[in-house]
Amino acid sequence: MKNLNTLLQDADPVRWEDATPRETLARQRRALLAEVRTADRPPQKMVARRYALLAAAALAAIVAALLLPGLRPLFVAEVHAAVQFEVRLADDQPLPDRQEARVTGSDRTVFLSKDVVVTNGDIQRAEVVPGGDPSQFSVSVEFTPSGAQKMKTATEKQIGRRMAILLDGKVVMAPTIRSAIGSAAVITGKFTRAEAERIAAGLK
Repeated sequence: MKNLNTLLQDADPVRWEDATPRETLARQRRALLAEVRTADRPPQKMVARRYALLAAAALAAIVAALLLPGLRPLFVAEVHAAVQFEVRLADDQPLPDRQEARVTGSDRTVFLSKDVVVTNGDIQRAEVVPGGDPSQFSVSVEFTPSGAQKMKTATEKQIGRRMAILLDGKVVMAPTIRSAIGSAAVITGKFTRAEAERIAAGLK
């Protein structure tokens, strides 16, 4: 007759199961985890399709920006120079289609041509140079090859007359042209060093 301990051991459901080696259990656990990760990962075809849709959307946006001028500002940031630079031919006497302007820091009035000879885009380099007084400074401007050609063509027909240099729409100087100007010019306006440095940095 079986005693109580024997009956309890016989009733234990785990007692009769085979002991599984630890290596086997670890291998089964790794396989199960790998299957779970694979199930959570999107199929490769789905990922490729997602990238293709994103690329198509980006291309459509670029094409729309190029073909529709109204949308261009949303995609393209236009860069403007900090200091607007212009050279125009000028005269002391009013002529048809000329704009009257006062030279900054003086009582002189000149009459500007509406045509602009060169702008910021024609400047290759600008730097601060000493002025006529130790406390005053000027800005030396070197033109690009195309800008130098524009200056030469315009000024060689203007000898004995004036040429106006404008900064941010204001005439800072209007010298009389003694000879054709080519590759460089000096902007003199009795600037402080800080003003000259700001202008030189803002011309490009």
